[in-house]
Amino acid sequence: MKASVGKKQFIAELDEIISWGTIAAPFIVALAFFPLNYDFFGLPKLSALYIGTLFLLYFQARRWLAEGYIEVPSSPVLVPVAVLLLVAVVSVAMSATPLASITGRFNRYNSLPGLISYAVVFWFALTYAAPKRVFIERFETLFVPVVFIITSYGLLEILGLDVLSMKGTHGVRVSSTLGNPVFFGAFLALTLPILLAKAVMFSEKTSSVIRTRGVAVALLLFGLAMLFTSLSRGAWMGVAAGFAAVIYFWARSGQKPMRAVVLWTFLLAGAFLAGVGIVSVLAGTDIGGIVDAAGSSSSLASRIEIWKTSLLMIGDKPLFGFGLDQTKDWFNLYMTERLAGLENTLHGRAHNIFLQMGLDGGIPLLFANLWLFLYVILKGTRHLKKHPDDYVVAGLLGSLLGFFVQGLTGIATVDQEVFVWFVMGSIVGLVSNGPQREVKMRLSGGKSQVLAVSALAVFGLAAILFPLGAEARYLIASEEANKSLSNGALEHARQAGKYLVTQPYYEANLARIYLTFGAELEDVRYAREAAEIIEHALKYAPNASELRISRGTAYLAIAEFTREEADIEKATESLLKAHELTPLMLSINEDLLELYILKGDYRAVLETADFVDSFKNNDVRSMVARAVALEALGRKAEARQFYKEALKLNPDASGIKGWLVELKPGPAAVTEKAASND
Repeated sequence: MKASVGKKQFIAELDEIISWGTIAAPFIVALAFFPLNYDFFGLPKLSALYIGTLFLLYFQARRWLAEGYIEVPSSPVLVPVAVLLLVAVVSVAMSATPLASITGRFNRYNSLPGLISYAVVFWFALTYAAPKRVFIERFETLFVPVVFIITSYGLLEILGLDVLSMKGTHGVRVSSTLGNPVFFGAFLALTLPILLAKAVMFSEKTSSVIRTRGVAVALLLFGLAMLFTSLSRGAWMGVAAGFAAVIYFWARSGQKPMRAVVLWTFLLAGAFLAGVGIVSVLAGTDIGGIVDAAGSSSSLASRIEIWKTSLLMIGDKPLFGFGLDQTKDWFNLYMTERLAGLENTLHGRAHNIFLQMGLDGGIPLLFANLWLFLYVILKGTRHLKKHPDDYVVAGLLGSLLGFFVQGLTGIATVDQEVFVWFVMGSIVGLVSNGPQREVKMRLSGGKSQVLAVSALAVFGLAAILFPLGAEARYLIASEEANKSLSNGALEHARQAGKYLVTQPYYEANLARIYLTFGAELEDVRYAREAAEIIEHALKYAPNASELRISRGTAYLAIAEFTREEADIEKATESLLKAHELTPLMLSINEDLLELYILKGDYRAVLETADFVDSFKNNDVRSMVARAVALEALGRKAEARQFYKEALKLNPDASGIKGWLVELKPGPAAVTEKAASND
């Protein structure tokens, strides 16, 4: 009897741990950052997600072992979740580089293990949302402090008092613990509708200060004022949509007269406008300048071109997409010329969550996501028809709508995604009435099984933390190498980089450090080492744009050192291959300018200079290259004109000319080249 009571108490304690852990998981991810890797936020947040998932699975396994059987609630909502995961797995299997989808690329916005972790959090939220009152109390006990911390940290950032010293990194815009102003705005778009629902619909008495209506009102107004500091129009629209949904549900509940609805609408608008004053006063910027920055059309123009490019890509691979987190490998191959003129860089996201779903897994993955979203929304709205005063469900539905609207122009990062999946699971769990159907399976539990589960958990934790340690080690070593130009520090960076071979960003970064050493010390060996690093990394990420570009640059550096025909041909092959994958990238075409001068192909120099000038007006480097080519072709008057214009724009043009002239081959090589062209 005592054993039975002890067993029940142990299981009850495990239920407490799992319930609190389920609610805490999305908030811990939102708070996570780590200053010892190049991206303070991406990998730390993904690691926090994995640790939270591992925590939940470990204690759930302990519960099953204690009970002696596996008990899994069965719900119709698990069907679209299962279909979504299946489609994602098939997409990854059919992609060009499945490993990239498994490990996740730099910034780790998405990965297959990450998607599986979201589904795990969804299942736990669905399962542990009952008993409803207990779940709500625990949710609000964690939710309010976390929103306050993140919002207040944004204010500290404005004051220059934040731990990471992010002030000025994004101009006057605030990123808080999310790492980017757009992500901070998205977080507020997710959380403020929940606070609004509590502020206007909550009427219960509570002994908890955190759960009082007054605290919700104060935090709502503070968060709404800070929303402006993100200068994210997508976030503003998302909050407006979420608020509209909550106010609609509130008006239908009959709790307050329409006059109260109108007064609250004006109060919310006033709080948002107060954000203008917060930014202008604390950031030392005039209001007009901030409004102009927020109303800039350049970002919208680039977004439209990114969406056009995304549609072209989806049209090319509608069934399977390109695989999770592989957009960056292929995006610039499809990039429109207008986008290249607006933002000539490597693009990795669609800046629209629905288009990104199509890029990651084709139309099937998009439809699977929409199926899940619609199921949850319909489930919640049907519940509110019967229970119009359920402020929690109303707030969660407003949060979902805010996410969808913000996502029309934004990016779904790890912290947003896990919170959304948690919200969806919570909605279905909270509105489900009566006992759930369960699937049961007997399980033999003993010390050996508990030990095995514990050992697996320890191994999983070590695997999760290893990449963070590896990146921290590389960051320290690479920064030391850059500062000291010490061979010892460079070797330490090389050794640290071996553990990051699946990450093109870090391998390309390491290669650039070697090229810096080669240029500073005038030693071709470093350039050859850079090429060797890139070639090794390409075995794991053969289509990574960063690696292809760095490969071309490395072989060009070798060719410029040696002037040997074999090295020049290798540089030609590498740069042209990179040009195939990223034809509109200016950096590639600028490298081609040097290559063609090195080869004595001056007509190709002029053609490439024309291309660069079509995207970049008054580019000094291309103007000087054109002058060198024209002079070599005997068109000296034109050459002098371009050179004079370049000097007017930049006095350093003489140094650029000296460098390019040194690259010119001897007369014999040029004669041979001309003959081959004829």
